[in-house]
Amino acid sequence: MSEENDMPSAKKQLACNRRQSPPEGNHANGGMAKKNLRICGFKPKGEKIMFTKKIFIALIIAMMTTMTAFAQSGAIFQSPGFNAANPTGAWIGIVTAGPGGPPPFRVLMNFTADGNFIGSGDGDSFSGASPGHGVWERVGTRNSRRFAVTFLQLFYAPDSSPRFLSKVRQTVILNSSGNTWEGPGTVEFFTPDGTTLLFAGTATATATRIRSEPLQ
Repeated sequence: MSEENDMPSAKKQLACNRRQSPPEGNHANGGMAKKNLRICGFKPKGEKIMFTKKIFIALIIAMMTTMTAFAQSGAIFQSPGFNAANPTGAWIGIVTAGPGGPPPFRVLMNFTADGNFIGSGDGDSFSGASPGHGVWERVGTRNSRRFAVTFLQLFYAPDSSPRFLSKVRQTVILNSSGNTWEGPGTVEFFTPDGTTLLFAGTATATATRIRSEPLQ
């Protein structure tokens, strides 16, 4: 590299050396001058770590402040797929059977955006029932808040041999907020191949939407 290219760097180093603190000891005896790293544009390693920690703490405080503001304002966190105009999302409900049926039991349900349905309820595993799999659709006009759900369940004997095939048809009437629904339903039990109806019953169901509850 040419002397001309080295000149700016040399001048900068000279200026830095002039701002050094007084030398320690006698240079002839091996004493060394301490450079003032701050003046020369350098930060000690310890200071860099402290600076990074301060930024991290500031970000944490900002995040907590924002979440607290949401909580104090009463804001509701909804899942990204929430739509008050249809039942898309996850639900927890209670089914009350008609005369001759079992006592009320809980159910968990998921309505997918592409019209599929999956659900399960208390006692399914005890009675040898699979989760319910089916479909849902809107009934009526495009603004209707009435929906139809049809799903099937497989029932097995203790030795895993097939016992029944059940078909549930449920009406879902969504409230104005989109957070609850209710409606009547029917259940039919068939032979395993689904060809012969064995018995049937009625029920009513109510459900509440499961909402996101972020930690605060």
